Amino acid sequence: MAFGCYHFEAKHLQDFVFRTGKLREATGASELINHICGLEDGKLVGLAGEIARKAVLSCDPERAVGGVLTICTDDAGLAALLNFRALFRLALAKRAPGLSYADGLCQGAEDKRTAMDGAHGDMVRSGPLAHPDAPAASPLVRPAARSGLAPHVRRGWTDETGRCVITGEFADLETLAKRQFLAQGNDALACKFSGTEPGEYIWPVVFAGDKDENADSGAVFPFHGEDRSIALVHIDGNGIGQTFVEAAAQGKDTKALSEQLAGATITAANAAMRPVLEQADASRVVPARPVLLGGDDLTLIIRADLAFGFVRAYLTAFEHETAQTALGRKTAKAGLVFMGARQPFAQAYELCEDLAHEAKNMEESRLCFWRLTDTLIPRSVDELCDQTAGHGGGVHQWRGAFSLAEFRKLECLANVLKMEAVGRGPLRQVPELLKSDPNRAKALYRRALDVLKKRDICAHEALVNAMSEFGIAEREIVNEAGYCPLLDAHHLFQIRKAGTG
Repeated sequence: MAFGCYHFEAKHLQDFVFRTGKLREATGASELINHICGLEDGKLVGLAGEIARKAVLSCDPERAVGGVLTICTDDAGLAALLNFRALFRLALAKRAPGLSYADGLCQGAEDKRTAMDGAHGDMVRSGPLAHPDAPAASPLVRPAARSGLAPHVRRGWTDETGRCVITGEFADLETLAKRQFLAQGNDALACKFSGTEPGEYIWPVVFAGDKDENADSGAVFPFHGEDRSIALVHIDGNGIGQTFVEAAAQGKDTKALSEQLAGATITAANAAMRPVLEQADASRVVPARPVLLGGDDLTLIIRADLAFGFVRAYLTAFEHETAQTALGRKTAKAGLVFMGARQPFAQAYELCEDLAHEAKNMEESRLCFWRLTDTLIPRSVDELCDQTAGHGGGVHQWRGAFSLAEFRKLECLANVLKMEAVGRGPLRQVPELLKSDPNRAKALYRRALDVLKKRDICAHEALVNAMSEFGIAEREIVNEAGYCPLLDAHHLFQIRKAGTG
């Protein structure tokens, strides 16, 4: 018996999601990606399920999650598989214009594994398919705002009826598709991420100040007071790809492993979201919006003061849930970028991914964070290291990755910094002085210690003890590795203030 396989992967998802930098389009894109393919009781659902029924394709998929789809069939179902591929491509062009993807097909393989490898190889060789937006426009044609793509129509969508309404904005076809999908009440990703039912909670689609004056723009992201700080969180499993490669080489059932991994990820996300749901405002609007969830990774936009609690709960739950599967206990890495709601998501996401990569560790789950304080967003960890390095090298003020146990030490130092007796003024100047004059920074720190010892001996001891947890002697400012934790602790202190109004 011969086998055939079709393999599909959505590409450059962060570009598609964050193209305009608006929460509305980001959430619409994320829900649309989630709708492309999915599994319920082993059966295809979403757009792929709809197309499978039209193509009379009855076989169950090997994988369908997070914009990745793999379908195998014997030679009797090959014609239906070919029809599915043609219709699926057409549907993607209509339902998700602008989404980059690659696919591959294998026919006549001797077994399923060979067919799957062949389809994946065909996809890699062909590369992402080109999707031109439109012919080059003349100078008299105005491009769509933010995306710069060719404008499609000058309209928006109402929530109730889907009727077109004039918005005064030149929107491109991709942006309109995202808005339309969201306006139809699609929140399946948010519900799956949080373990809630449709309508149980309201999920925000705009930040304050972004509401369209000509239409009901939907729920506004709930903040505390005037603070508009959010966190972009990206979490990914460690060593998952290698685990599946080894499992396939040993002839194990990778489909079952994939389902177990997806289940562990969703269960961990549900557990971590429970405290976040408790922070919903009086109108049941949740201070978070899931962006991506698939396989072993997820992306989330969340109010800044809730981010560390979510990450800590997720990492702990992920280790516990994977330990119950055939995969064995797996660790995860988290990257967090704290930013203002008006700052560009696309650049922040690049940094967020790099921070998560910096936190990679097979033995323990770790997190890595940065708080944006300038309009210029670092694109990589290397840029961060350069920004925070002390004068002349040898001194660094950004720790990078923290295990959960190490992060608790930083929390203790941040708690000391918020004590009224500590007087954060002089200590806040130390990190900046370290960049230009380490000797002056050390002298300032020692004077602050002397003053604090006379003013409040308990606060003095608390500061010295908190610094000693990082291996720093009482009168010193850095440890043997050249690390000063005051900048990281100050960022953490400021992040926590976002939740106090």
